Amino acid sequence: MVITQTVGIPVESDRRSGVETPAEELARLRAENTRLRRAEKERQLERESCAGQWPISSYDNALAESFFQSLKREWLHGRGPTSKARTRLELFEW
Repeated sequence: MVITQTVGIPVESDRRSGVETPAEELARLRAENTRLRRAEKERQLERESCAGQWPISSYDNALAESFFQSLKREWLHGRGPTSKARTRLELFEW
């Protein structure tokens, strides 16, 4: 037989029958919340770390290297020093 107070809070006799007290329930919920937050952080770190796991080869930067090679060959060689603003404008127009 389970004896409870009039407001529905379990008393000492409920512990033997397996009913959680409010303090035990709060502790359980806090532990569950902590576990879920840690799991979410681990998933986020895994997603972030997977982004850098591309196969390492000489072709990874081929597009960027080709672009800057063309930039140097077609636009930069033979030019004298100019201001930063002027350089940005000419580079944008190129």
